[in-house]
Amino acid sequence: MKFKKRIRITLQASAMLLALALALAAPMQAHHGSRASYQVDIAKELTLPGTITRFEWRNPHVYVLFDVTDDKGNVVHWAAETNPPYMLSKHGWSKDMVKPGDAVTISLFPSKAGTPVGLLSKISFNGKELVDEDLRRAAGAP
Repeated sequence: MKFKKRIRITLQASAMLLALALALAAPMQAHHGSRASYQVDIAKELTLPGTITRFEWRNPHVYVLFDVTDDKGNVVHWAAETNPPYMLSKHGWSKDMVKPGDAVTISLFPSKAGTPVGLLSKISFNGKELVDEDLRRAAGAP
């Protein structure tokens, strides 16, 4: 009888550990899906002139929010996602590099959903240009 009880307890504990491991792994897998969300193809890259509305220097990703005026004069609110602050700071980025009102030109890989959201590949502002070379190579840039 003690043997059966010990097996049952061991199986229950194993099932609980497996459930916990799966629960913890699911968000991690879901987080790293750039190719699932964006058209990461150099032929699909968009370059948009705009004006910064907000610059969010935070983990897990930095976000650049900017307004673009379309051909009809309508303002479209765009958001560009990029790497975390610690990675960007290694390449010359800083939390003060742009501020609301700054004119920018942003190149990005657009959302597959067709929304005004993209994965940032290059930003030009104040005579400077910062490029995500790794992302552009992954998209097929020379």
